[in-house]
Amino acid sequence: SYSNSEIIIKLENNNIQIIDFGVGIANIKDGDKIKSSPGTAGEKGTGLGIEISKEILKLHNSSLKFKNNEPKGTIVEIEGLIENDEY
Repeated sequence: SYSNSEIIIKLENNNIQIIDFGVGIANIKDGDKIKSSPGTAGEKGTGLGIEISKEILKLHNSSLKFKNNEPKGTIVEIEGLIENDEY
C-alpha cells in the first residue's frame, strides 16, 4: 500500500481477508507462474514470498487467493485457516 493509505483485515466464516489499496497484483490461480512487478515505492520482488506462503498454508489444509481490488489494490484471502474460536 502507499504511504498513509489504509489496509483492512477482516475475519469472516473462518477466512481471513486482507485488503490494500496499492498498485495491485493480477489474479493468481493455482499453477500460475508468478511474475514479479515493482511495488508502490518501486521496490523489486521475486514472488517467492507468495509461493512459500501458499505452500505453508497448503500444509495446514488452507489456501491463499488473490483478487484485484479495482481500481487499485489487492484482496488477499486465506481460506480455511481458522478452525476454532480460540483466536
